[in-house]
Amino acid sequence: MPVGHVDFGPSGTASEASLDSNGKSTCGDGDHLERKGAARTLDRYRLQRHAAKILGWPKGLSACEYARREGVERVEAWRHSSEDRGSWNRFVGLQTCKRVWDCPVCSNRRAWHRRQDLQKLVEYAQRTGLTLVMLTLTSSHDLETTLEEQRRMMKKAKGSFTGRAGFKKGFLPRLVGSVTATEVTHGLWTGWHLHFHYILLVNLRDFPPDERDGEAQRLGEMAWPAWEGAAKNAGLHVNRKAYSVEVGEAVARYPSDKEKLEGGWTLADEATRGAAKGGGGRHPFELLRLSCDDGDESARTLFQEYSRDIKGARALYWSKGLAELVGVKPDPDLEGDGEEPEPQEEEKDPVTRELAGDLGSKEWAGTGARPGVRARRGRMAVAVARAGAAGFELERDNGKKDPHAEGQAQALAELGLPDPDADIQLIDDDDGPVCSRPDAETVEFLADVQELYRPVPGGLAAQALAAIPPPPG
Repeated sequence: MPVGHVDFGPSGTASEASLDSNGKSTCGDGDHLERKGAARTLDRYRLQRHAAKILGWPKGLSACEYARREGVERVEAWRHSSEDRGSWNRFVGLQTCKRVWDCPVCSNRRAWHRRQDLQKLVEYAQRTGLTLVMLTLTSSHDLETTLEEQRRMMKKAKGSFTGRAGFKKGFLPRLVGSVTATEVTHGLWTGWHLHFHYILLVNLRDFPPDERDGEAQRLGEMAWPAWEGAAKNAGLHVNRKAYSVEVGEAVARYPSDKEKLEGGWTLADEATRGAAKGGGGRHPFELLRLSCDDGDESARTLFQEYSRDIKGARALYWSKGLAELVGVKPDPDLEGDGEEPEPQEEEKDPVTRELAGDLGSKEWAGTGARPGVRARRGRMAVAVARAGAAGFELERDNGKKDPHAEGQAQALAELGLPDPDADIQLIDDDDGPVCSRPDAETVEFLADVQELYRPVPGGLAAQALAAIPPPPG
């Protein structure tokens, strides 16, 4: 999901905005979903600064969407919107680090782009009659094994897997190309868990359409001994649970259990959006959050280890020629200063772009007496995504001595911002709506969101909010 994305569908209704920022199904009205998306945007920017701090303020990460690019005088905030994706903010003129593993902002943005690339692979397979197979390759793991050791062993096993008989005799003669997605989690009792989603595009068009999935499943099972031998040869411990096969439509709509199928959790989500998924392991960004919010020293040390040992890995690797065949341009996972390129626009979902406003160097960076907008750039991203120029002006003026100049009350009314003292309601991914009085953790998590909507006492915006009648009941 693009950074700053807070709108989930054009109508804001539960029926038409059925996917949240994880790609999973939700219920609730548009305001609930916008608050949830806003909270996640703010969380990413907050965690990004904490990551830079505990990693020793590395140059690229420290400057990412924080410092202006060389020669840039004014930072622009653009509101992008489309029918399918809703609306999101894009800052122009800022540096980006492109650290897809340990920068929450860049990781989220790149995952969205990669998701679109993999969706094109699915559509290409459907259009050409080719078959998709996804092999999930993993191994046993424990607290004694470092991430560096597991990465080295898994890489060795993956390299020899495709050269073994079970794979060569089955898949290789029919292989059109492959994509490898790498994912890392950490188990409290089981340590680091690095695994691969190995997505194969195979030609089974000589089989009748109704027999292709069965043949693909047979080839996948035939390749299990190859993974077993490759893993053991690399020093890993494996059993049959360390290997799974998904084929055909089950791949395009992975995983295949009914609830997640109906929720729209696709192959593209599974292979690219590890930070959004649940499961037994903790994503490294969960470790980062524990370090930031709870001061957890163990989580801090683990995230530092993760950042050091995962550096240089490819999050999504396309085999030679496949990306060109499908019509995508995968990024090379290289770090560096600069600005993110615009994603390729799809004709079926055209994007409308609106310049919400721009900020001079002092407005962006601030002065000694007053911090600039960059200190609250997460809130600015949310405001622009939600209301364009009106949101930009409201958040920009929050940093001025008199934030309630003429026109602020009208801007507030146009935004339709909720009463900051009203109960917060959050839609939970798995358990449905939570009670209107959330627990302390939820309140703390959404504190920054509330701050975006909190006017100065006695100002015109406060008076406008006071005039809004309380909700019934």
